[in-house]
Amino acid sequence: MSTGSRATSVATKTYTLVAAHEGTVLQRLEITSSKLTIGRLPENVLVLRDQAVSRKHAEIRLDQGQPTLVDVGSGSGTFIGSERLLPGQPVVLNDSSEVRIGPYVLTLETKVTAVAAFAPTPMYAPPEARPAARDIDELPPVIARDTWPALLPVNGRSRYLQHLPSIFHDTRFSANGDDPSAFAADSDFIGRMLLIFEAIWEPLEQRQEHIAMYFSPSTSPARMLAWIAEWLNLELDPHWPERRRRELLREAMQLYWWRGTRYGLTRMLEVCTGQPVQISEDPEKPFVFRISIPAYTDVSRDFIERLIRAHKPAHVGYVLETSS
Repeated sequence: MSTGSRATSVATKTYTLVAAHEGTVLQRLEITSSKLTIGRLPENVLVLRDQAVSRKHAEIRLDQGQPTLVDVGSGSGTFIGSERLLPGQPVVLNDSSEVRIGPYVLTLETKVTAVAAFAPTPMYAPPEARPAARDIDELPPVIARDTWPALLPVNGRSRYLQHLPSIFHDTRFSANGDDPSAFAADSDFIGRMLLIFEAIWEPLEQRQEHIAMYFSPSTSPARMLAWIAEWLNLELDPHWPERRRRELLREAMQLYWWRGTRYGLTRMLEVCTGQPVQISEDPEKPFVFRISIPAYTDVSRDFIERLIRAHKPAHVGYVLETSS
């Protein structure tokens, strides 16, 4: 059965979340994934650093293309107007919704775009070939790094034969008198023997062509991250989540550029602990940093102090505090 195509006009909607504080727009995020997390920790998509915001405060989900807001058990609550949302109960958002989380105000912007598309004529598809429906509570898929299979031989004669003298490709000559079949047998044996070397060398050649991917923090195998960290004189805890180790290596050069500054110390502690960090100074005690880190971090105090001593300005002291 042949299929045709027809021109159609498809209206697509894009949603943008706007975060504001005291009338000042702080961030604009396009909602493209199935789940947009909101909270105080850096691991959230939208990070709101005020203490009134819970570590994991709320989520915005795309339910059949329509954004819905869900409070995930926050302490201070999530409000639409003056109404506080019940934990775990999704509420549909629209352009008139004004969401309040602590001192922040979140609004939704919807943009409708008409796109011309050529859709194939629909055909019957058996039930087993139809895509399965996704549940809105399903975790987002983990995007694995790209991999490529090794180029192994695909037939009974090695491609390396083309690099041998032409006599090995010409069956008019015989290695055993006037019997062409004798040469054909010899040539076939050489072609099969070279398959051994082709199967060994081709994967190595392909690895050399993509060698740069082994040294990129985003695509390197997880077992090589500690080795890359040694090049940069960084200490990685093997018990950290892989995402945190890769993030530290990705930001290593910028962290070194800012080393010895208040910003560089703050960012280094945030990346290594996975928690928000506050550094303040008392005017009555100059050259002393007061560093506040949440007590629920999974990084030991000894490791944090080693980071502080290595990345703080050389002329300042510090006081390390943990907060709940």
